[in-house]
Amino acid sequence: AGVNFADTGANAGGGLDLSSSTPTAATCYKAGSGYVLFTPAVTSENGTTPPTVTLHNAAINNTAATANSNALALPSGNVTVTLDAGTVNTLSSNYYGLYTANGSPTIGGSGTLNVTGSAVNGIHAGGSLTIQDSAVITATSKLPIYAKGNILVNGSSSVNAVKTDGLNPALESADGSVTLNTTGTVSA
Repeated sequence: AGVNFADTGANAGGGLDLSSSTPTAATCYKAGSGYVLFTPAVTSENGTTPPTVTLHNAAINNTAATANSNALALPSGNVTVTLDAGTVNTLSSNYYGLYTANGSPTIGGSGTLNVTGSAVNGIHAGGSLTIQDSAVITATSKLPIYAKGNILVNGSSSVNAVKTDGLNPALESADGSVTLNTTGTVSA
């Protein structure tokens, strides 16, 4: 099947919405000097592997001043976000940095993710949020990391949640709990 390179005029550097138009084949988007690779879910006799969004030195900066002008909007459901080893990835927006309306993303790998959502959240999960492996994440916004469900930090991952105002918590789980099982650091 191969990979579709959605690089002919479709540059994700200004925002990538995988929630309203989710590809059905592996698709690579140019994002700054790097890329975002979307791999759809795979179903086998062992079950279904969720779709994967791989960030490789990706830089997405959505400067639109409208609601829902996210840097990266993920498809509904469970999605794995992989930070390629040794890469530095940047998602910034005037609204949400990394967003899923009703999904439960898992962010892992051994790269770095710097995410900013000026108006609302750096990371917003409509379900639960898991951060694992040795991912290094810095989220900056009024409420840097939000999940409607649980927030779980595992492995040797490190999280730095930077608040831009004094009104909101740095990590908020609306209907669940925050669990820290990491040998890395968490600062909020």
